[in-house]
Amino acid sequence: MGNSHGPLPLRDTEIEFLRSEFCRGRIEPFQELAIGEKVCIKCGLMAGVEGILIKKKSSLRFVVTIEMINQNAAVEVNADDIVRIA
Repeated sequence: MGNSHGPLPLRDTEIEFLRSEFCRGRIEPFQELAIGEKVCIKCGLMAGVEGILIKKKSSLRFVVTIEMINQNAAVEVNADDIVRIA
């Protein structure tokens, strides 16, 4: 955390939370995505490719179907690498 002048100190409550048992497990990114929604891959080799969300494979991975060269393919992507298309 910080601003244009440099880093800002964390509050004690934030530090305690980060040290807590709650944060020792794997924390999932929050995605308000539903199966069937149109999404866009936002980074990597497939940046800009659009598709349809077809499955949440695990807590951190999604499967998206994309159309390429008149064929459909299913690709597995990180949850942080896709965004809903409005």
